[in-house]
Amino acid sequence: MGNRWTFRALFHAGVLASFALFLPTSAARAQTSVYGTVALTDFCSTVLSATTCKGDTVGLLVGGFYNFPIQSRVTVGVDGRLSQAFGRKGGTSVTGAVRVAFVPKVNPLRPYFELGGGVVSSAGTAPPVYAPRYTSGVLQLAMGLDIKLTDSFDLRAIEFGGASGGGAGTKPAAGTGYLDAGIVYHFGHR
Repeated sequence: MGNRWTFRALFHAGVLASFALFLPTSAARAQTSVYGTVALTDFCSTVLSATTCKGDTVGLLVGGFYNFPIQSRVTVGVDGRLSQAFGRKGGTSVTGAVRVAFVPKVNPLRPYFELGGGVVSSAGTAPPVYAPRYTSGVLQLAMGLDIKLTDSFDLRAIEFGGASGGGAGTKPAAGTGYLDAGIVYHFGHR
């Protein structure tokens, strides 16, 4: 008889908990955003423990992020991005990161930082005709400041960061550093 009452009590508690799911709440909303920036990039390669960088060149950085629905002024999400710099000094990076941002209620300033990883590919600096391309896994760190313009648009005032691979011994590695600014578009209303 004791097991029967325990089962009934659990069943009724489960039914009541199910009804609680349908009560109106002020749940936080998830946010999906995309961005495009113009960047000064510096692609580097490490061969035999010697790192050489090719100097600043103009590139493009595009990506998107998704903020999880959290009822807080601190938001947490994921960010994916592609960076491309053109010409002999150029390279490519593809990274993904965890994104943590602070979203004040009144102030339009929205600082953030990201920590993640990905892949960087950079042409070496060997002269004159053939420069080998080096590709490696990287650790990425970025921080920046977005400024709210409207409910849908932010100005990415500044972002700086880098992604570096760990070449050891004879294994070559690639890396990049960047400074960028651009526009962020948020889907839906915030």
